[in-house]
Amino acid sequence: MTKRKKLQQTTKFLAATALVTTAIAPTVQAEEVSVSTIADARALELKQTVTVEGVVTTAPGFAGSNQSFYIQDATGGMFVYVKETDVNIGDKVRVTGSLAAYKGELQLSNPTIEQLPSTGEQVTPVEETVTADNQGELITLKGVKISGLTKLDYGSFEFVAKKDEQDDVVVKLDNRSGYDYDKFVAAGFNSGDVVDVTGIAGNPDGTFTLKAIGEAA
Repeated sequence: MTKRKKLQQTTKFLAATALVTTAIAPTVQAEEVSVSTIADARALELKQTVTVEGVVTTAPGFAGSNQSFYIQDATGGMFVYVKETDVNIGDKVRVTGSLAAYKGELQLSNPTIEQLPSTGEQVTPVEETVTADNQGELITLKGVKISGLTKLDYGSFEFVAKKDEQDDVVVKLDNRSGYDYDKFVAAGFNSGDVVDVTGIAGNPDGTFTLKAIGEAA
C-alpha cells in the first residue's frame, strides 16, 4: 500500500469519526426557573430565596425607600426593596430575592429583576379596607372620613380614615411621593371631609395602614 492510499484512508476515518461525534453530542437545555405565586411566597419562612412575577403598582422610590416598589399578581402583593432600578408602573417583572421583613412587613431583599413582555396595563385597585389578607396590594378606601389630619416632618402627613362598620385605618403619605401636606390642604381637604383614597395596604408595627398614592378624591 502506498503512502498516498494510507493518507486517504486515514482522512476518511477521521471525517467519519467527527460526524459520529457530532451526531451523538447531547443538547443542553436552559434550566427552567421555578416561579411562585406571591401568596405562596408570602407564606414562606424568612430568609428563603424565591422567584415571583407581577405587575409593578408603584413608582420606584414609593414612600421614600430608595428605588423600591410594589408588585402584584392575581394572588397578592409584595414590596421589592432595591436601591436602583428602571421599572415603571404597569411593567411586568420577574423578581428573585430573599424573603425578609421590616417593621413586620414582608419584602424581597437583594433582588435580581428581569423585565418581561407586557402590555403596560396597570393593576386596578380593589375597593376595600385594609386587612391581614391584602397586605402589599393596591386598594381604594371608599367614602372614608378624614380624622386627625397631622403634618409630619418634611411635609409628609397622615390621618385616620373612619367609616361606619369598618375598623379605623391610618393613611400615610410620604412627601417623597411628590405630594405633600401643603398641596393636600391647598386642594381643600381637611378633617371631617369624606374622601376616596388609593394606596398600598400595609401593617407596619402592627397598625393597619394605607400608604397613599398621590392625592385623595
